[in-house]
Amino acid sequence: MGVLPTSVTNPVKPPQQDDEEKVLEAEDEAPAAQKGAAHVLASGVCLVTKVLLLMMAGALIGVALASLLRLILPRLMGLYEAEGLPKRAHLHMVTTNLTVGGACAIEALASKHANRTCNLVLLQQHPAKVHNLVSLLEKHYPNLKTHLHPDVDEYFESSPLEGFETDVEPDLLELAARVLALWRHGGASVDLKRPVLDQPLEKEVVHRSAGALLHFPQPCHPALQGLLTTLGKGSTGSAAEVVEQATSWMCRPPAGAEDPFLPKHCLGVHVVTSKIEPHEQLQCPLVRTIHTSFDPLDQLKNFEEGILSKFLHNRIM
Repeated sequence: MGVLPTSVTNPVKPPQQDDEEKVLEAEDEAPAAQKGAAHVLASGVCLVTKVLLLMMAGALIGVALASLLRLILPRLMGLYEAEGLPKRAHLHMVTTNLTVGGACAIEALASKHANRTCNLVLLQQHPAKVHNLVSLLEKHYPNLKTHLHPDVDEYFESSPLEGFETDVEPDLLELAARVLALWRHGGASVDLKRPVLDQPLEKEVVHRSAGALLHFPQPCHPALQGLLTTLGKGSTGSAAEVVEQATSWMCRPPAGAEDPFLPKHCLGVHVVTSKIEPHEQLQCPLVRTIHTSFDPLDQLKNFEEGILSKFLHNRIM
């Protein structure tokens, strides 16, 4: 009897068993998917945390740099100022003969314009008592810087006013020096004999009263050309006449105006008549401590700078 050949075949699974295996496979895959999602979420949280930490570190570094700059910049400015006029906003003052009233005006202006560098130009020779007082003012008002020019002709060299006749009235000489300071450096300039304190320094300004206040924020301002031209002609008139001629040159009354004293339109310059402060009303505690009987026209008194400086240290600052 022959042996029947046997064939190995895959047994056919019942449909129910096949479905159960698929369910089991799906259940095995679910934890893997959940693990993948959890990994992605963890990676995202880690990335966000790193970004936040970097931002916080950047903010801390910024604060540290800002603090460092606040410490370093004043010293850098001090080094720069030692070489010449600094670049921040200026207020220029000029005198050929410093009186009590002029010293009071210097102190009041240095206090009023603490955010500006107040440059005091001493033209011609001055006695030791003037230098002593100015030195004391500089100690109490760090924004005040003194520039000595005993040789007046040298002050006008290499400028539009080179060759200016310096043997003129003090008011005219001081006006010429103030205009030249504005031409070179820009800023504001105040006449110490006619101090103006309350005029806003936002636009170009010429005070009608002999240029008691001049304000030209940028150096070499075109409107200054009128003053430079009038001064350069060798004018021997008063400072008031020079300013009037210059403003007439660069300014015109409003169209149709018959009154020549109406406010003028001046190439962007405002001609003003702001109040001139009487010296007796100025706030200058240091000068008044030295000169108890205050008279603006008096000459400065001699004083012991060291003793007075110690006395005033806590009183003024």
